[in-house]
Amino acid sequence: DEMEVTVLFPGNSEKELQVVWDKPFIKPVAVNIIGSGWKTPEGIALGISLKDLEKANQSSFKLSGYEWDYAGAVTSYGKGQLSKYANTLLIRFNDDDAYKHVSDAEYASVMGDSDFSSGNKVMQKMNPVVKEMRITFNKPESTESVYIPRVDGEWKIVEGVCGKVCTMDNAQIS
Repeated sequence: DEMEVTVLFPGNSEKELQVVWDKPFIKPVAVNIIGSGWKTPEGIALGISLKDLEKANQSSFKLSGYEWDYAGAVTSYGKGQLSKYANTLLIRFNDDDAYKHVSDAEYASVMGDSDFSSGNKVMQKMNPVVKEMRITFNKPESTESVYIPRVDGEWKIVEGVCGKVCTMDNAQIS
């Protein structure tokens, strides 16, 4: 299925976002964080390290192994402070340079379709950085309250290269 995508602050390296729609301009599926300026109240942002995410979570967490489709994706925050973002905030440590900090044998030990603790000695040595963040609006599996950011601002529909594009130059997210 093709989905409609709206780009907010196109080309702005600090503010750019992509809104992925199920029903255009009515029901968003996700927001892809592209700009470097966005962060959660806990300071989670593109470019933070695995060790910094552990500090924000106040605990280790689980992430998938490297060298497969879901490489470096956080799979569970456990009982940490960030567990409120389960099924809502998707983070990937798919840092292309992280493997350079470890030997080939060490890297091989954290590869594949398995979950690893962020406290794993190889993961700690690699200390990859967050390269992807996505806020999803899918119905969570648990009944716990979920943080969904509020976006305020004035929408404008403009004619773009790929047809009509909805932009918001003055978005405020809280």
